[in-house]
Amino acid sequence: MAETLTIARPYAEAAFQVAKQKGKNAENLWAEQLQQLALIAKNADAADFIHNPENNAATVADLFISCLKTEDNKKDPEFENFIRLLADNHRIALLPEISVLFNQAKSEQEGVRDAIIYSAFPLTDEQKNQVYRYVHEIGIK
Repeated sequence: MAETLTIARPYAEAAFQVAKQKGKNAENLWAEQLQQLALIAKNADAADFIHNPENNAATVADLFISCLKTEDNKKDPEFENFIRLLADNHRIALLPEISVLFNQAKSEQEGVRDAIIYSAFPLTDEQKNQVYRYVHEIGIK
């Protein structure tokens, strides 16, 4: 897994930089589309299709691009080019890792941090609200 993350990292960083230059809406759109395609890439049938030597890079890229769904059916030509680049370099299977790394970069830029609360008992709604208020009170996003 460490090897796949190492290979995926430059792609994720490049994708994030392109989306960042295009603005907040593009970042959100790219994150959403990467997540959609990552789920498809994890599918066993899709993995078989990706690794089938009879399918060339253009065919693989076209399939993945055709799977993109957005609320207002926006298509980003740069995102499609990114998917074609991944296919040309035989990296489509790395979409799950690229999506995770892209979202980490996005969260880091937004100052968002994840936290895990361990409790011997389930937290009540009031306790969850107290934690939420405290986190916002001290200025953590």
